[in-house]
Amino acid sequence: RIAAIAVVHETLAQSTDGEVAFDEIVRPLVAVVEDGLSSPLRPVEFLVEGDAGVLPARVTTTLAVVVTELLQNAVEHAFSNKNGGRVSVVLGRDADGLRVRVLDDGTGLPPGFTMEEGAGLGLTIVRTFVEGELNGSVELRTVADALGTIAEILVPAESLLGVWDAAQEPVTG
Repeated sequence: RIAAIAVVHETLAQSTDGEVAFDEIVRPLVAVVEDGLSSPLRPVEFLVEGDAGVLPARVTTTLAVVVTELLQNAVEHAFSNKNGGRVSVVLGRDADGLRVRVLDDGTGLPPGFTMEEGAGLGLTIVRTFVEGELNGSVELRTVADALGTIAEILVPAESLLGVWDAAQEPVTG
């Protein structure tokens, strides 16, 4: 968590307007997680795909912590019975908002798993930040017809506005 915030801080320190392309955050963030969690006994390949665009600092910081938690959960839980695997971060943005998916090819979710019952600290942080700070939603599900898990975050477009995006000139009659 501290490393995630440090990556964001370092990148934002170089920004002149408090906004940054999330790709500039997520790629070094994934590298930090990879260095800390992958080992010769359990090698995990990490990939980043897609583009999230430019985000305000508060969204960037929150998403960095969320993605870090999801990556750590994937490695810890997905590969507990395997020698290793692959974790992908897939980013996508359109007019409706931002979609961040963390996919792994691990063991999948336990039967009957629900987010409400998955009350570990990591998932509690993820839910609190996504729902409370970003007005978004988070879903965990097993990959259909395959092994692995998908954690999907949806952040609505109105939560992606920067400080100046909502400012408008007064409308005169």
